[in-house]
Amino acid sequence: MNTQDKLAIYDWVNENKLKKAQRIALLESWRRSFTFHEGDLNASLLLLALPSEVKTSKEFLKPSNGEIKGFHNWYKLTEAGKLLLKQLNEKVVWKKEFNQELFEA
Repeated sequence: MNTQDKLAIYDWVNENKLKKAQRIALLESWRRSFTFHEGDLNASLLLLALPSEVKTSKEFLKPSNGEIKGFHNWYKLTEAGKLLLKQLNEKVVWKKEFNQELFEA
């Protein structure tokens, strides 16, 4: 990932005043949308996480099939989450090499 892409992501995070947990959940959803769903933001299995990991991101993510406390659940994007990731897509064009870099971050 080049410096320009990193700065664009940093700007996107700051413009939307995202907290660390929100940033992590949304960037992982963005990564998974391209890695497993060909960029489809309407996919229902975008994020696998514990409810405690997404508690600050409820306006952007919702459970795909109910939520069980203490277990990993699948989450999908709300309309607000889709809008945020569309904004990110306008700033940064997805490249395959992002997958490994974001996964390791």
